[in-house]
Amino acid sequence: MNIFKAIILTALFISLELVFYLLIYQFVEPDLIGRYAVIIAQGVAYSILILIFFRGELKWINEIENLKHLNYATIFYLAIVVFGLKLFDRSFFDLSRILDFGQDLDSGFLRNSNITFAHAVGALIFAPIFEELFFRKLLFGQLREKYNLNFSILSSSILFALIHLPYFKNLIPSLILGVICCIIYVRTKNIWYPVILHFLSNLFWLILVSIGDPYNAWILGLNYNMTYWALFVLGIIIVLIGMKRITTANNGYG
Repeated sequence: MNIFKAIILTALFISLELVFYLLIYQFVEPDLIGRYAVIIAQGVAYSILILIFFRGELKWINEIENLKHLNYATIFYLAIVVFGLKLFDRSFFDLSRILDFGQDLDSGFLRNSNITFAHAVGALIFAPIFEELFFRKLLFGQLREKYNLNFSILSSSILFALIHLPYFKNLIPSLILGVICCIIYVRTKNIWYPVILHFLSNLFWLILVSIGDPYNAWILGLNYNMTYWALFVLGIIIVLIGMKRITTANNGYG
């Protein structure tokens, strides 16, 4: 696959998701299923693209076997990586505050919101599985056959980040998550490890937006002092340590 086809497929996914979302919301009673419109639209869009363009690429029996042979030590280090990520990617959500330090701006990050069952299902099941299969297993996997590793990682991760628009503050964190997921996929040769990392990252996010107000208040109260940036550096160190300790799985690539 060349980069232009990858861009077209990503644009096609965004278009299909929007079309199905509008159709669902237009013809289905919102109180009955409308709140699940995004999940359904994403699932249908991903399924169509996978069946049309990647039907022969996914070896489902092999993927199930890979799931049976997960290394629990590796999963522990994935959790370490996620913890480090949540320490240092906070600054990207705070970017507008940092650039306009001293003004009373809303960070747009952690706030006590009502997380519905639909949010949880989408973030913890649909997003980790469908996004990792599409952007890491299939899109990144095929780009890697044509381009060098670094270009394949960066380009697939940028495309992955773009599907999170219009939430601009999430673009850089999504890009970083995409890069890390690609590296883990290369190191472990097992798509389930990026799926688990994605799941843990979203789980951590759900916890923070649900009950994270005390933490949010404490972080903002630091006023971007040395402690704030020490946490940023500590997060990077933790991520690097976790990534270093993740060992190569015995499963074959692909």
